[in-house]
Amino acid sequence: MSDISQKYRFPWSLFHDAFSGNSVVDTRYMMVKSIADAELTLKYYGFSWENDFDRAKLIDAYERAITFVENVLLTPYKGQLVIPAEVKNNRDLRQILYWTNPRTRNRQNHLWSCAMLKVIHSILHLESDSLSHFFQEARSQVFDRFNGHIRVDENDKFYFGKDNEQLIPLHFFEVKREKNFESKLIKLLHKAENTATQIYDHIGVRIVTESLIDTLIVFQYLSSSKIFTFANIAANRSRNTLLNLDKCQKHIQKLRRSYSRGILDDDGFEKAMNVELQREEFLSNNVSDNPFTLKSYRSVQFTCRHLVKFINPNYTKLMELFNNVKAMNAPISVLHEIQNIMSTTQKRIEFFFPFEIQLMDKISFEENQEGSASHQIYKESQLVEVRKRLFGRILETMNLDAVPIDPISELSAE
Repeated sequence: MSDISQKYRFPWSLFHDAFSGNSVVDTRYMMVKSIADAELTLKYYGFSWENDFDRAKLIDAYERAITFVENVLLTPYKGQLVIPAEVKNNRDLRQILYWTNPRTRNRQNHLWSCAMLKVIHSILHLESDSLSHFFQEARSQVFDRFNGHIRVDENDKFYFGKDNEQLIPLHFFEVKREKNFESKLIKLLHKAENTATQIYDHIGVRIVTESLIDTLIVFQYLSSSKIFTFANIAANRSRNTLLNLDKCQKHIQKLRRSYSRGILDDDGFEKAMNVELQREEFLSNNVSDNPFTLKSYRSVQFTCRHLVKFINPNYTKLMELFNNVKAMNAPISVLHEIQNIMSTTQKRIEFFFPFEIQLMDKISFEENQEGSASHQIYKESQLVEVRKRLFGRILETMNLDAVPIDPISELSAE
């Protein structure tokens, strides 16, 4: 006799995650019922286990996941936390998938399989990010926007601007280096969205001014010189934890009125415009909504989008091949075949690529580099969150902490 209640045996954990918008990194398990079901799951994920190329790619991602977990996430535990040999040595991803089912007999294999698959998922997303294939072209075009706008004098002092009479003195100017794969993976694993397209700071510049008000002058210059256009700012990515704009606006407008009435001369206006003595009054009370950014970190940052455009190198190669073959008096059928391929090949590649601009004044820059706002502690906070998300239940079963060492102490020891 059939059990009608089986019809209503739902995967409630999956329902809660899917309906609440949780990331796969935060799911507790998958309902993979058999090896055949695991193979079907892989197929609709995008990989055929029977295909040699797909299988090799999955196994390579798994081996890289093992290396990342052991060399980055587990090193502080000094052997207390290790990947079970049965999981580590298995290269059949179907079996690893099947072990994510909580009904499998070995709880450690279940928990570790879940954790490892989440890392594999993130690696595959990073490697499948179509924009990353054109990173160097995008990087070159984005930084072309700044060409001619940055001056360096004989004392290695930076200035912003083209007009020698109106150069804006800078304390520091920095082009961010490309994140390595490991850093991108850490960033991806701590983000709720868990998709490579959500990494916005592949390319970025940091501009540090001598004074607080100069950050506004630099921003105005960036806009008026069209280094960025307001229409291409990603609105939800703008952050201001540096300036109280309302107070700055009132202060500057008051001084401009006094200047226009002759109450202030040029020297008096410039002197009054120097707000460094009252700096605290003009600082923003906003704090970053990024949980990994320390509350003392001050900056203005915004993400712009550059429309990258260039001739598809594959189209260029096909054109060269066509001309060479034509010069060799090849049969018309061969020329037609090449032309057919060219007709289905995109001649121009165009896409928007994000780049981040970060502004701060000298004092904020120095404070951001020291103490509780250290970038190293920022990165350690990310690692702690990744450990919690991947190994939370494993750590609980072993009475271990996601913070195996005190990051402050470790950094002090260095």
